[in-house]
Amino acid sequence: MNLLLIGTSHRTATVDLRSRLALSVQDAAAQLLRAPDAAGISELCVLATCHRVEFYLVAEDVEAADAALRGLVSSLAGDDLLAPGPARYRLVGAGAIEHLCRVAAGLDSMIVGEAEIAGQIRRAIAHAKATGSAGVFLDRIVSGALRAGGRARAETRIGAGAMSAATAAVSVVEQSLDSLAHASVLVIGAGEAGRQALERLARRRTGRLTIASRSNHHARDAAEKTGAMAVSLDRVAEAAVLSDAVIAATMSPAYVITPETYAGVAPRSRVLVDLSVPRVIAPAVADIPGVSLRTVDDLGEFVRASAARRAAEVPRVERIVRDEAQRAHDQFRTRAARRLAHARATLASL
Repeated sequence: MNLLLIGTSHRTATVDLRSRLALSVQDAAAQLLRAPDAAGISELCVLATCHRVEFYLVAEDVEAADAALRGLVSSLAGDDLLAPGPARYRLVGAGAIEHLCRVAAGLDSMIVGEAEIAGQIRRAIAHAKATGSAGVFLDRIVSGALRAGGRARAETRIGAGAMSAATAAVSVVEQSLDSLAHASVLVIGAGEAGRQALERLARRRTGRLTIASRSNHHARDAAEKTGAMAVSLDRVAEAAVLSDAVIAATMSPAYVITPETYAGVAPRSRVLVDLSVPRVIAPAVADIPGVSLRTVDDLGEFVRASAARRAAEVPRVERIVRDEAQRAHDQFRTRAARRLAHARATLASL
C-alpha cells in the first residue's frame, strides 16, 4: 500500500493548462474507482484550486495507478494532460505527504502564508469522503497536513499580513485605474474570493459596486453587507459594459464575458481580472482596444512585498512541516502494515 501524488500548479503550468485539467476532473475520482481497470487504486482525493490540480491516490502499484489516472484524464480531456514533463510533478510516500503539509501551511502558494488553502483542502477531502472515494488512509494524511497548517499559523507569523488573491486583484484594479474613488466595479461570484474582493472594494470607497452570482440569495446577502447592487448572472454582460473594472471569481462551464460582450461599445480603458480556474473571461477580450485582462497568474508582483515580510518565518514553518509529515507517514505505514497482516491472516485461515 502506498501513496501517490500527481499534480500541476502555478509553479509548473500555465493557467490555461490548469483550466483544461480542472474542467476534466470534476468527477474523476468516482469514475476512476468505479472503472474495471482501476489498477488497485483504493482511495483518491482531488485538490483543485485556482493555483493547483493535484491527485492523491492510495494504491498497491503506483506505476499502474499512474497509468490508470492518465488514461482517465486523457479520455475526459481528449489529451494526455498528465504526461510526464515539466508541467507535472509526481511524489510517492513520504514525499507526497510532506508536499501536502507544505501546501496546507501555505508554503507552496503563490501568496506565501495564505490561509484559504486550508479550507480548500478540507472541502476536497469532505467531498471525496462523501462520494466514497476517500477512506481512512487519506483522511488521516489530510488531518496531519491540516494540523501542520494550523500549527504554522498558530506558532509562527507566516500568515501575518498575508494578501489573498482577491485583495491582490483589488490592488491590480486600483493601480490600473489610478484611483477607485469614482470607479464602477463588477464582481462576478459570491463565493469566498468574490466576497473578499467586494468587501475590500467597499472599504476602499469606490464608486458603483455590482455583484453578480448564479445564486441570487448569495448575491443579495453580499450586496446588503457592502452597499453593492446585486444582479443575476444572466445580466453580467450588461453590468460589465457599465463597469470600469471586473473581478471574476466563479465557476462556469462557458465564458461569461467574451468579445461579443463589448460589441458596438465605444472603446475606453477597462481592467478585467479573472481569478477563475477554469477561466470565465475569454482570452480574446484582451484584444479589445483599451482593455487590460489579467489572470490569477499575473498577481505575483502585487504580493512580493507581502511575502518578503514573512520570509523570516519560513524556516520555522519548514520544521513544523517536517515534524507533522513524519508523524503522518509513520501512521500511514503502521496502518498499511496492519492491513497487510490482517489480509495474510485471513488467507491463512482459509
